Amino acid sequence: MIVTSDAVVLKSMRYRESSKIVTLYTRRYGKTRVVAKGARQPKSKFGGSLEPITHIRAIFYRRENRDLHTLSQTEIRNGFFRTHSSLEKLSIGFAVVDLVNAIFHGEEENEPAFRLLIQTLQLLDGSTENYRNILFAFEVRLISLLGFRPDFKSCAVCGDRLSFDGGKSVAIFDFAAGGLLCTRCEERGTMKVKMSGPACRALEVFLNSPLDEVTQLKLNSAAGKEVHEVLGNYLRYHISGVRLFRSEEALLRMLQ
Repeated sequence: MIVTSDAVVLKSMRYRESSKIVTLYTRRYGKTRVVAKGARQPKSKFGGSLEPITHIRAIFYRRENRDLHTLSQTEIRNGFFRTHSSLEKLSIGFAVVDLVNAIFHGEEENEPAFRLLIQTLQLLDGSTENYRNILFAFEVRLISLLGFRPDFKSCAVCGDRLSFDGGKSVAIFDFAAGGLLCTRCEERGTMKVKMSGPACRALEVFLNSPLDEVTQLKLNSAAGKEVHEVLGNYLRYHISGVRLFRSEEALLRMLQ
């Protein structure tokens, strides 16, 4: 069956002498692997459309109960050229697509996740500051879409409203419970970590503010590293297969 779908290129690898196997995250079919025959030839009809972090319109032959399909045509919808010309933006872009590639398995449509991915890459491409905030916002919103939305306003154990002051020096975040703990429940936490006030405040902004406003938040290096570590550990606690990618290692160097 010939199908058409918008897609983001997550990964591209060599296949045989002249072809590529490309991993796409598609609007209609979720994560999908296709073979692009002749893609490595100098005058390939695919051109530069199969580079990771590219939004394309893909036409491919989809076979039921197969995990590899045949790509027929592509059209670049957005090449995110400003992202590809910036080392910092590119590292963040790769962290985004690496995470999508690790989390999603099988060809299951997830329109909210696809829309979040596109909006994130568009924001990254057009932004002029605080690029790392975009990755943090993507991570916390993606894990929320998957059913593990963290709570920063009520105690994750007893549900009481928190009177947390953003300037407070320390708060307790529990990975198992999925949020902050009140003073009465701090001892009941099972997988907990201390967080600074600025890091807690930043996470709430990344989760609840309009996505196109997250780059307005000024986050110092220490708080940025803290947010990065908490989100990474939270993802790894709830979702198998998530690990530290080379793209994240590059980002960590930028947070020094």
